[in-house]
Amino acid sequence: MIEVEIRGELTEKEFGELNNFLSEKGKLLEVQDREMILLRDTPGYNEDPTLRDIDIRIRRTNGDTEIMVKEKKSDGNVSRSENSFKLGNIEIEDAKKFVKYFGSQKGQWMHRKKKVYEYDGIFWSVVEAVPGIFYYEAEMETEDGNDLQKVEEVLKEKVKKLALKVFTKDEYREFIKMLGAKVNKYIEW
Repeated sequence: MIEVEIRGELTEKEFGELNNFLSEKGKLLEVQDREMILLRDTPGYNEDPTLRDIDIRIRRTNGDTEIMVKEKKSDGNVSRSENSFKLGNIEIEDAKKFVKYFGSQKGQWMHRKKKVYEYDGIFWSVVEAVPGIFYYEAEMETEDGNDLQKVEEVLKEKVKKLALKVFTKDEYREFIKMLGAKVNKYIEW
């Protein structure tokens, strides 16, 4: 399965309005409290998220921990295949020990709170990085690697109908850099 995902920054007002709209018109699938560590010393890692071939992270969502591997499938990392390796209800410290056995001990810690909705055939995540920094993710899945651009265009049209802004590749890169500087923490273990 390949996920095609676009994103955009939200003001606090837009964050509230999008949550209200999706809770009225869509279906709330999940409320997530997620702690993640993006592994920074693995093959395929690149500081620039649009150039990253492989994205490996430890994720702990609502008490369940996994190793998530995302592999680039399109320009700008809009499309990626995902593989999740469930570790169950172990602490993130234990997961860090596990990946250290494979030689990884540098990461970028993140914490996100989000609501995941389904609306109009799209999975919508409305995310708060910290108080005052908000964004959305709009995602569709496909089995066919040949229609990635078409799926991306469908997503952009749906987002446009809601009057939301979509990051360009450069805007996305700068947004991720800003999160790295203001919100996330670089760690070693």
